[in-house]
Amino acid sequence: PPLDNADHEAARAKLEDLVAEGTIDRIVDVSTSNAELAELGLRWFGFPIQFGHTADGGPVAASLFGFEVCSGDYVLHIDSDLLIARLDRAHDYLRELVRELEADPEAVCASLNISYTDDQPWSSGGAQGPWRVEVRGAIFHRARLLASRPWPNELRDGAPVRKWHRALDERIRADGLRSLRGGRS
Repeated sequence: PPLDNADHEAARAKLEDLVAEGTIDRIVDVSTSNAELAELGLRWFGFPIQFGHTADGGPVAASLFGFEVCSGDYVLHIDSDLLIARLDRAHDYLRELVRELEADPEAVCASLNISYTDDQPWSSGGAQGPWRVEVRGAIFHRARLLASRPWPNELRDGAPVRKWHRALDERIRADGLRSLRGGRS
């Protein structure tokens, strides 16, 4: 069904069931308070924001707030409809991503590999330049991510212009940080 017809109460109930069974740790709600959004914008972009989305409707506040409230060294950020396939059930793809982040002190994130016939070498860019941040499925080194702020962005009518991951792309390009891609098929 279209997002306009989303059943928020049913979704919330399902999330609460997942917390009760221990599948997820907790539910975190992003504040819509003007003061808290302004502070969030100051921390991430260097200017206050009034809205939790970009000027063209892209999400911003939920992910940024989520990065802040996580307590682990690494944060897995994936779309809820992402499918992960393993040809080798023993392959620990999360450990592989963390290992790559640990090996490169300039790496902020490592993307889940897309489906290839063969393994891909890990790299921080290709012929077109540095890899962009893969928002659909990546693991982030939380301390490096937080240390890279504030990110370049612009403000239009109280909302940031760039989505959070595109602002991070700009920071990566400007500061020589890295977004990694590659890995086992």
